[in-house]
Amino acid sequence: MWRGCPKPIRDELLIENQFAKNAPRQTNVVELPKKQNNLFGHVGKLHKAHAFNSSLLDQDDFPVTVFTSQSALGNLLSFVKGKGMVFHVPFTSSINQNVAMAKLEESTVLISNSTDQFFANAHLSYLLSTKGNVIHYYYLTKEEKAINFRDFDLSIIAKYISSNDSTSPEDFAKKSGINSEKFVAIGPKDATTVIVGYGGAHLAAEESILKASSTLFVQIVQFNPFDAAQFIKLLPHSVKDMHLVEPTGLLYSEIVQSLHSEVALKNVVIEELDTKSRLYSHFQGVNTVEVLEKEQNLHSDILSSVFKDHLQVFNSKGSPEVAFGSLVSDLQKYETFVQSVTELSDSNLSAGFKSNLQSWLKSNGKSSDTLSKQLIEEASNLDQSEFVRHHQEYFKRKSRWIVDVETLLDLSNTTIHTILSSGENLNLLIIDQCSYDTDLPAPKNRRDAGLYALNYNIAYVAAICPLYSYTQAVQAVKEADAFNGPSVIILHAPKGNTGNKTKGSLQSIKLAKKAIDNGLITLYRWTPKTNDTEESLLVDSSKTKATLQKYLDKEANLSLLLEEAKISKDTGLESQIESKVQQKALDSYKKLFGGMNKKKLLILFGSDGGNAESLAKRIGMEAKEKGLFVKTLPMDAFVTEDLANEEHVLFVISTAGQGEFPGNARETWKFLSANDLDLSKVNFSVFALGDRQYWPRPEDSHYFAKAGKDLDIRLAKLNGKRLTPIGVGDDRDPDGYFTGFNQWVPEFWTALGVEAESLATQAAVPSDDAIKAASNYLRGTIAEGLLDTSTGALSEFDTKLTKFHGIYQQDDRDIRELRARKGLEKAFSFMIRVRVPGGIATPAQYIAMDDISDKWANGTIKLTTRQAFQFHGIVKSVLKRSMQDINKSLLDSIAACGDVNRNVMCNPDIENTEIHKIVFDFAKRFSEHLLPATAAYHEIWLDKKLVAGGEEEPLYGKTYLPRKFKTAIAVPPSNDVDVLAHDLGYIAIIEDGKFIGFNVTVGGGMGTTHGNKKTYPLLAQPLGFCTLEQAVAVGEKVMLVQRDYGDRTNRKHARLKYTIEDRGIEWFRNEVESRLGFKLEKSKPYKFTSNGDRYGWKKNSDGTWSYTLFIQNGRIKDTPDYKLKTGLREIAAVHQGVFALSPNQHLVISKIPENQKATISNLLAKYGIDNNGLSGLRLNSMACVALPTCGLAMAESERYLPSLVGKIENILEENGLREESITIRMTGCPNGCARPSIAEIAFVGKAPGMYNMYLGGGFAGERLNKLYKESVGEEDILSTLAPIIKDYSRLRRDGEHFGDFVIRQGIVSA
Repeated sequence: MWRGCPKPIRDELLIENQFAKNAPRQTNVVELPKKQNNLFGHVGKLHKAHAFNSSLLDQDDFPVTVFTSQSALGNLLSFVKGKGMVFHVPFTSSINQNVAMAKLEESTVLISNSTDQFFANAHLSYLLSTKGNVIHYYYLTKEEKAINFRDFDLSIIAKYISSNDSTSPEDFAKKSGINSEKFVAIGPKDATTVIVGYGGAHLAAEESILKASSTLFVQIVQFNPFDAAQFIKLLPHSVKDMHLVEPTGLLYSEIVQSLHSEVALKNVVIEELDTKSRLYSHFQGVNTVEVLEKEQNLHSDILSSVFKDHLQVFNSKGSPEVAFGSLVSDLQKYETFVQSVTELSDSNLSAGFKSNLQSWLKSNGKSSDTLSKQLIEEASNLDQSEFVRHHQEYFKRKSRWIVDVETLLDLSNTTIHTILSSGENLNLLIIDQCSYDTDLPAPKNRRDAGLYALNYNIAYVAAICPLYSYTQAVQAVKEADAFNGPSVIILHAPKGNTGNKTKGSLQSIKLAKKAIDNGLITLYRWTPKTNDTEESLLVDSSKTKATLQKYLDKEANLSLLLEEAKISKDTGLESQIESKVQQKALDSYKKLFGGMNKKKLLILFGSDGGNAESLAKRIGMEAKEKGLFVKTLPMDAFVTEDLANEEHVLFVISTAGQGEFPGNARETWKFLSANDLDLSKVNFSVFALGDRQYWPRPEDSHYFAKAGKDLDIRLAKLNGKRLTPIGVGDDRDPDGYFTGFNQWVPEFWTALGVEAESLATQAAVPSDDAIKAASNYLRGTIAEGLLDTSTGALSEFDTKLTKFHGIYQQDDRDIRELRARKGLEKAFSFMIRVRVPGGIATPAQYIAMDDISDKWANGTIKLTTRQAFQFHGIVKSVLKRSMQDINKSLLDSIAACGDVNRNVMCNPDIENTEIHKIVFDFAKRFSEHLLPATAAYHEIWLDKKLVAGGEEEPLYGKTYLPRKFKTAIAVPPSNDVDVLAHDLGYIAIIEDGKFIGFNVTVGGGMGTTHGNKKTYPLLAQPLGFCTLEQAVAVGEKVMLVQRDYGDRTNRKHARLKYTIEDRGIEWFRNEVESRLGFKLEKSKPYKFTSNGDRYGWKKNSDGTWSYTLFIQNGRIKDTPDYKLKTGLREIAAVHQGVFALSPNQHLVISKIPENQKATISNLLAKYGIDNNGLSGLRLNSMACVALPTCGLAMAESERYLPSLVGKIENILEENGLREESITIRMTGCPNGCARPSIAEIAFVGKAPGMYNMYLGGGFAGERLNKLYKESVGEEDILSTLAPIIKDYSRLRRDGEHFGDFVIRQGIVSA
């Protein structure tokens, strides 16, 4: 591992041997020498001794233990990020720098103040290191350091590491008797004062003194992650004062921001660790303690803690120009020194000295302290260069800063221009102590200075606020120092009004938090593009993150920041720039300020399904073309209070549920409804989207576009001025919502005073076919998008292509609204659907899927309605590794989704093993035949060599199919695959126990759109009969006819069912036969009796056994009382046959040898996962995934159906029908993934908690059901079904199924 270790890190690796010399070897203790020179010489010996080496870092054994110093720790942390190491470090006053880095690296930080605590935290460290690095600080006396480390009980750690215990390390520690408390509290429960500290303060905290002074002392044992909730519980409600005893402000900012609102705090005092006299004076009865205004010295705290002896500050009160002159003079001397060293390195010197000089030159003056000291010692006796000898201090690494505290800079001042245009490698820190009270105008001056500096495109620029985030502040100053060029940092330290009598530190923290959360201050870090770095903007304050992340290109970033700052143009400074700054900076300056003079348009959208967002962005693009300055944001990502400052605002808003606002607009609507915001200066317009037929009952007509209409009325009541009457887009119009849009938009442009050109004449969003054609055979920019770490998403166009690779981009809709309110992007993740032709997998493949679900996904496996494995919750950073692990199992996801032939389904019931072998082999052969030929899948996910050219798709062509194409193979009498619900179906024809061929069916499909009568479900129609030898060719020609004649202009009308409906089955048959070159025979008779699964044990014709296991809605997971996932993995470990995925989302453990049947049976019983006690309704239930991951879901499905089934079961049991088999299915939207249209009872989601209810489907999947009631909730569902079920129990005929009964009784028509 040392080969990749930066030399400064190697140079500064130290170790305190107090404990290491006694430490047991099993803990992999690092005993590195204090002198760097011999470090590499020890590597081989250390390797043999099981010390610090790469094999240990990678092995799942005892954690590597490092006893080191505070100074070396910082470098080590960044080098061994996430390795799971334990660092024991003596506590010093420089703790904050490394704690800040530990927070960035997500390391755990523990602190010990006694021998007992040391041993407890040492044990806990090794347990916690299973999750990442642990830093264990100890503050011990010399006597306490005389610890016999060999008393350390390694058996506890070994037990946890080797057992794969699922409990957390903290819980395991408690069970093992290890103290894992995160805080230690000493003192009375009714204390009025709390003192909080982490190291050394316990020396003053004698309980008797604490009680007498009504003081509670809280020692922090675990600082990171800081458990605010547990800390708050320790605080008595009687507390009035809290004193934080610490080196600097990190603990200060962490605690105060999380304090409970019920705790009345007067002052927060920061004291140094060694000021114990102040603590004693407090205990002796002093009731008031001086409030230290630490924020005034925050700059020195941060700079000195980060750079220590390397810090060099050039300050001259009232004259930053003088400070700049001094710094430039120093830099000139340094350059002369570098030149002298360069010449000296070529002279006649000792080999060691020359090597050290060359190393120093390569480091660009940022060598290690060890090397610097060696060079200074050697240079003190140097005769060859008097200049080097007299200026040997330049060998030391320096961080040069100008700190402006007194001077109030603004854009008319030339100081920043002078500094930046010099291009020198220096750092400017500007302290902003302006008032940010929200009742005052937004401050400018120093805040604007940072934004102005961005315009140069040559400087590192950051805005920090240590009172809000000490960690971000430390990171920024380190990045500024590392940047090879000028840097400007604005340090915000907000202070209250001068008229405010409360001027303590707590108020400053509250002001900082309020200013940042309200968007008055934006924390950011900007790195311009150089030869060594790529241009990047990181925004560290959450309020504006969603806004700014959309503007990662420089012009948009700076335009947005400058617009928010409202900087005025300074012609005097412009003339200076024109003469002194390079042309690039001048052009950028003019372009930016030219944009400031444009008419501004703010576009806010509220969108759940994406239509309103897409339209808003298209309007924004056109507005930019018309010369407007545009911002386009979700409504909740904009600070609603700032709406009054906008001149022109357009709202584009869809309608959710029963007239509700979309999730990313609700908070804005709540605020506007509850507050009398003065919008008299705002010119607004609203364009509302809706579907007039979505709620078809006359009494529900007011739900149509209700959100937009309500918003329009409210904005007018708040004195806003309408630019236009409200525009309304209706999905039911001939051109959808564009019909109303194209009527409204010319008036909108005219009202803004720009050319009233319709959006319809602008370049349209590329069609799906255009995207496919331009994708280079499904490559697009997927590979590049995977490397983009600025977002968890892929581009919109690439997400259309990833479907062909079996991948859908999704987000967690449970937290979508919350993240929108916080200004965060959606919690994006990906679903992968693994193609399993015929549903047959090996136990080894199942175990691989189980591993992937735990390693990369959300810990569950979904068995789909199309016999595929499905994973959810895979984030982009591990998406490629997930795909590679799938490939290692000899499975793949290509063509599991997309406009191609998807996973071919086949009856998995192998009771007749010979016939099953025939149809299963055909399913695999046909699936392989229709796979896309492109090598994109293997290039992107498996790192195969790129195709040099000449690639083609012989079956699909560049645009593939108009829509998805689904194939299923049924073996009567079972119709478990719902063969008539598919585009292409094969029905095995068996005569006298022999397979003779297939009936072929075409044109089935379940998908519809609510309220759109042009969309509907259809059952497939018979096409004819073919032999096994003809079957592949017949299927291919069916698909090719659809390829050539399917509707490519309207994806809602693009399935094969509509092609056949439009042209007729006879035309379609003739077209297929003309391409085949032969006529199909007439279909042969067959009979289906059921479309469900046959549960439990069955003996197969070859003497083996099968067990069909009920998996509720296909979700394989463990719960506290139902260990399904664990049980199936244990079965897979011993099973010698196959795992067959059922089309009804269940699992068939098949081909079990007679001698293994008892073993499998015992395991099913052991985990309680057999089918005992399940009702007939539950065994025939099926649901799609829906919320929270499916972007199309309008209501719950998988998470709700089990509960609803339980309530319907009660009705069935009351009527003696618990064992009656009735098919019930639910989907969260009308796309039909769970094939609801052929269920006897079905529910299709329409809005949260609301479903359309269908009855009368065929028990064998041979008949569509009918809409019985619209928009019903649970109460209506149960009250509706109760009398029907009661009648069914009384009036049904022998053997009559529920679906047949409701038709015979006229409840629904046939």
